[in-house]
Amino acid sequence: MSGSGRPRSSIARDSSTLSIDSSTSTPDLTAAFAALQDRGLLELVTSCATHAFLPGFDAGYARAQISLGARCYQHHLGRRPAGMWLPECGFVPGTDRLLADEGIRYFLVDAHALELADPPPVFARYAPVRCPSGVAAFARNPESSAQVWSAEVGYPGDPRYRDIGHDLGSAPIARFLLPGGGRRKLGLRYHRVTGRDVPLHATLPYRRAWALEAVNEHAQHFVHERARRVDEVRTRTGRVPVIVAP
Repeated sequence: MSGSGRPRSSIARDSSTLSIDSSTSTPDLTAAFAALQDRGLLELVTSCATHAFLPGFDAGYARAQISLGARCYQHHLGRRPAGMWLPECGFVPGTDRLLADEGIRYFLVDAHALELADPPPVFARYAPVRCPSGVAAFARNPESSAQVWSAEVGYPGDPRYRDIGHDLGSAPIARFLLPGGGRRKLGLRYHRVTGRDVPLHATLPYRRAWALEAVNEHAQHFVHERARRVDEVRTRTGRVPVIVAP
């Protein structure tokens, strides 16, 4: 909330270089992000129409998925997309040609797609490679991904965060259960992670202030670790690396 009590959504980088403010409870975030893109402050990418794992389908279906994803992007943002995040980073040779046909100039894949490429790229996952179609492939950085997504080694395992797997139990809502005793998840999650080895019934109440504290700590740590990796790779290769996070 802002000082006037109005809701505010914000993206901050270096003292709020990027910010999105709204005077209503239902801001048009698509338009706001489009405006930031028009100002050259960020670049938005698209994805396929229904998150289809392209290696599991024939070229015709894959082409339709890519085409509809690009058209949807153009409909909402008023321009053709330059990049695409492939669903689940799924790629097979030939997918790049389908992307090129839609004007896509680059896409993102998992690290092993570049590390196991033939011939192997000179800078491994720290620089994009150009496919036969001319489209560039950028590889995700495994360390960045693990820190953001992994509950075992990353931030989601911090005991201060909400436990998204612990839905409110049935006892408090017994009179609202479906006929026959069946129930659905309510989306009411009042507990925090507490600990990796703590069973759901023993988790402690979620405290938002503690979670916000953790967010600030982890954001600073994430930026610090990426900067450290950039310096390390630059020293080793003599080239500033590209790190795709997450």
